[in-house]
Amino acid sequence: MEITIPTQWSDIMIKDYINLRPVLSEEQGNEATRIINVLCLLSGQKRQEIEQLSIPQYSDLVKKMSFLTEPIPDKVKSNIVKVGKEHYLFSLDPKNILFGEYISVMDILEKAKDNPEVVYNNMHNLLTVICKPIHKTWWGYKMKPITSQVVQDTAQNFYENMPITDAQPIAVFFYRNLPILTKTIKTFMVQMAERETKKAEKELRKLSTIGVG
Repeated sequence: MEITIPTQWSDIMIKDYINLRPVLSEEQGNEATRIINVLCLLSGQKRQEIEQLSIPQYSDLVKKMSFLTEPIPDKVKSNIVKVGKEHYLFSLDPKNILFGEYISVMDILEKAKDNPEVVYNNMHNLLTVICKPIHKTWWGYKMKPITSQVVQDTAQNFYENMPITDAQPIAVFFYRNLPILTKTIKTFMVQMAERETKKAEKELRKLSTIGVG
């Protein structure tokens, strides 16, 4: 039986990494069992199939999965990344973030205080905050309108098609800039509230003038 597995980190998507992390972080238990579990996840095969391998086949697969001991890159290559058929631009502009999106991210980060794995399990959701879909025009790339459906589609695309070699650097960038981003969003929300208040006051003055007349 021929079994194939990824041979480099760039072959591992976010969904694969989420499943691999608990197994890779195991420090206790039988090492052979852990390797078999990893091979099951990498190959998509059942344990029974892995146990049917010959010793040379098993050794060859273990050698191929040695990349798992190497560090994942953490430097961003470009401010534009292609995931599946879509292109995305890094953006820290609060105008491109939905309020509901912001609340969801804050909720994830709050839960992560008790369980850091929550961050990794929601990496695809967190990255939608700073990775916005764009499309190419005659004048370069233009950001697409952001809606809740676009955010959901983006998260799903990241989950299924974003290599961890792209996701990890972006996640590091996100965490490093989170304090700045949070402060910027709060400032933007205050400014928007003040703007709406002034607009409402102006409308009230108009109505008052009409009433007097």
